[in-house]
Amino acid sequence: MANLLWRNPERRPAATEHPFTSLQSAMNTLFDDFFTTPPLGVRTLPSTRAAMTEFNPRIDVRESANEITVAAELPGLSDKDVHITLDRDYLTIKGEKKFEKEGDENDRHYIERSYGSFMRTIPLTTEVDRERVEATFRNGVLKVALKKTAAAQNEPRRITIKG
Repeated sequence: MANLLWRNPERRPAATEHPFTSLQSAMNTLFDDFFTTPPLGVRTLPSTRAAMTEFNPRIDVRESANEITVAAELPGLSDKDVHITLDRDYLTIKGEKKFEKEGDENDRHYIERSYGSFMRTIPLTTEVDRERVEATFRNGVLKVALKKTAAAQNEPRRITIKG
C-alpha cells in the first residue's frame, strides 16, 4: 500500500523515517498535485517546444442529403501548402505550417502559435462522386464539397410503424 502513495521514487520514505513524517510527505505531494494540475476540461498554454511541433487543424464535417462538406481551419497557410487526397472511403488533408524565424539568434520569443506538419483523415460514411469534388481556400479556411453518388442519395429510408 505504501508504494501506491509514492509516484515519484525520489520521494519514497527512508527506512528510518517516522510514519507521521511519511504521511505528511504524502499529503504534501497530494496537495501539490491538486493545486498545480489544472482541473479537467481546462487547457493551459502549451510549452514552446510542444507548440512548435503540434499543429492539428480543427475541422467541421457536415452531411446533407446531397453532399458531405468538410471545413478545416488552416491559418497562416496558402493553398500551395495543403494537399488533399480522396482514397476509397477516406478524405485526407495534409500539409505543413512552417516556423517563420524573425530576428537574430539572441532574440527572445514567446510562442503560442503551433507549427509543424499535419495530416487529418476523415472517414466517409457514404459513396461520393470522385469527379465532382470541389475545394476552395479562403481566409484561412479550406472547404471541400463531396457530392454524393445517386445510389448514396437513394439510401433506404426508415418507415415508422403506427400503433
